[in-house]
Amino acid sequence: MIHGVLKTAAPLTEQQLHALERGFTDRLGSFVSFRVESDEALIGGFVAIIEGLVYDASVKAQLDMLGRAIRG
Repeated sequence: MIHGVLKTAAPLTEQQLHALERGFTDRLGSFVSFRVESDEALIGGFVAIIEGLVYDASVKAQLDMLGRAIRG
């Protein structure tokens, strides 16, 4: 079993949490269980931290990338 941290901008339903745990379990080949933390700075989406790796699917990260692309 792998324990990770899942940061979200808004609370998740149990169904959403289980879907994310299943997705990461399938991707990593080992059961993933998350401790959920709230982080309104993310705007939307989530950041998963698993064994030192960061999976950033937040709106904030996407806006940051867009800003860098526009500035060149």
